Amino acid sequence: MASTSLHGSEDPDVPVIMVTGYGSIESAIDAMKRGAADYILKPIDNGTLLEIVCRCLEMARLKKDNNFL
Repeated sequence: MASTSLHGSEDPDVPVIMVTGYGSIESAIDAMKRGAADYILKPIDNGTLLEIVCRCLEMARLKKDNNFL
């Protein structure tokens, strides 16, 4: 992976969930440093994905509430 942000020119407030079939500790660390909200390996367990998405939505809501204050 390159050392650029995962968000590029898109909205930086949108969480990025990195999904890969060939994960390594190095690629997970790199993805998280570049802004990934989470990093999961294939095959994807639906329950795990749902938990991650719910956590990302909750974090986005908390950030929005915090900015409002």
